[in-house]
Amino acid sequence: MEPTPLRDIVREVVSIPTAPYLERGVREYIRSFAEARGLAHEEDAFGNAYVTYRRGRRRRPLVLGAHMDHPALVVTGVQGDRLDLEFRGGIDASYGNGEPLVLY
Repeated sequence: MEPTPLRDIVREVVSIPTAPYLERGVREYIRSFAEARGLAHEEDAFGNAYVTYRRGRRRRPLVLGAHMDHPALVVTGVQGDRLDLEFRGGIDASYGNGEPLVLY
């Protein structure tokens, strides 16, 4: 299999819709990524994904960690410079009430 540039992998991962407690799409990507490359992978009872890569001599383990989610919201209304939002996942609706928000 031809190596995939890291920026392409990151672009694919961050384009997957996700929210707290709704990380299934990212977990499926990780599983598929590992299987396509013959890498050992597993998931624990909390939904954390682990991929193991072994090659050559034994070396000290390296662990990379990242969140598979991000705060998710849907803009349900716009009134001038005011947005009405519906939060998804594990964010309480009162979080950030009246605070400025930047959308990208």
